[in-house]
Amino acid sequence: MGFIMRRRATLAAAAAWLIASGPAGIAPRAWACPLCGPPGMTLAEQVARRDCVLLMRWVSTQEPEDELDSGKTTFEYVARFKGTPEQKPGYRLTIDRMVKSKPGSLYLLNGSFDDAGKLQWGFPLAVSQATWDFITQAPVEDATTHEKIRYYAKFLEHSDPLVAGDAFVSFAAIEPGDIAACPEAFSREKLRSWLDNPETPIVRRSFYAMLLGLVGNDDDAAYLEKSLFDPPSEAAAGARRYGLEGLVVGLVLQRGANGFDAIDRLIESAPPIADSDAAAVAIGLRYLWTYGGDRVPRERLRLSMRKLLAYPRVAETAITDLARWKDWSVQKRLRELFETPDYNVRGTRQAIVQYMHACLRDAPAQGETPPHVADAKRYLAEMRALDAKLVEFVEKTLP
Repeated sequence: MGFIMRRRATLAAAAAWLIASGPAGIAPRAWACPLCGPPGMTLAEQVARRDCVLLMRWVSTQEPEDELDSGKTTFEYVARFKGTPEQKPGYRLTIDRMVKSKPGSLYLLNGSFDDAGKLQWGFPLAVSQATWDFITQAPVEDATTHEKIRYYAKFLEHSDPLVAGDAFVSFAAIEPGDIAACPEAFSREKLRSWLDNPETPIVRRSFYAMLLGLVGNDDDAAYLEKSLFDPPSEAAAGARRYGLEGLVVGLVLQRGANGFDAIDRLIESAPPIADSDAAAVAIGLRYLWTYGGDRVPRERLRLSMRKLLAYPRVAETAITDLARWKDWSVQKRLRELFETPDYNVRGTRQAIVQYMHACLRDAPAQGETPPHVADAKRYLAEMRALDAKLVEFVEKTLP
């Protein structure tokens, strides 16, 4: 089994363990960092909610006696993170589940007491000693955010795929501002090596590119720009280039307003980039608007987002953001796109109507009517004449 297949198998087993072992009623964590993927409960957070957490060594297994029997597996004690006094050297545990393994293999077993005071054991998770140490030494839940960042950053791309995956997941619930305030936790040399490594999981590349922009130097900025224009592999031609969002963010974090020049060249490439890549650029620009702070000139960001209107399948996203950012400079163009065949998509045309209504709402309570409000009224009347049902539908859904 190859490295990537082993990594996938290990992470799949961990996911199964979390599902099988997780207590009911635990809500998923809030998704704070949009470049880190959906957040999940870390292994440390999972075991913190258990009554017993043991490191056990596989001893033997018993095959099921019939189709109603699930078999049995016996483990012997190695270490205890939490549990009861009898769980000590010499302690053995037999569970009603057949787990095939080799003598000496390590497993993490967790259990919780039911209402009758009986320990209910979860699904055994195959672990290494490194995994056990990583889980049991992790910061407690009420530790400071910076303590968590410094701890989990040490284990990114760890040789144990379970440790590396869990360390990465931990960043999904951390606010980007907190990550930016702790640059010393990350090594630019490691980030470069991870981005260069084809075996680095694609879901992590955006985060690492953003971090490189945060902690890197001029040489790293040049590296990010080059990566921005690297052609996709032949196998991935026409498909999304994973990590592009992070390259956009990292380049602007490094170069400020000058970073947008390369992004604009990418958007205006001939032939055009794939729609999926254009959508990734839009995600990066949205991230910069939300989290870029003083490093990102607002008007320069609007300019790059306006250029994405050239991509019909990405226009809906661009229009929505431009309305949110109160960029009323594209009113006339959007009115034209409302009748353009390539943009004759219901979602896009609805976004144009919503944009015009956002223009109307951006007006002073008293005084002279701003030009963008007068133009929006005129354009809405024209669009209503073209498609009254769609305009009325949108207006019924407005807040």
